Amino acid sequence: MEECKPLTCGTIATYPFFLSFVIIVSIIMLNLLTAVIIENFENQQDHGKAEAATSIPYEYICPSYVPSLTIKTVQ
Repeated sequence: MEECKPLTCGTIATYPFFLSFVIIVSIIMLNLLTAVIIENFENQQDHGKAEAATSIPYEYICPSYVPSLTIKTVQ
C-alpha cells in the first residue's frame, strides 16, 4: 500500500512570496488612498480661493439686515 502524503501547494518559497506580495500591495494601496485625500484637500483649497475672490459679501447685497452696518446716533 502507498502511504498517504499530505497535500502541498507549491514550495517553501511560496510563503515569503505571498507575504511580501501582501505587504507591497498594502503599501501601494495606502499610498493611493493618501494621494487621493491630499489631492482632494488641494482641490478644496483652490476652490475656496476662487470662491473668495468671486463672491460678493453679504453686507453689500443686503445692508439693512446686517446690524453692524446700521448707524446709531448718540444724542
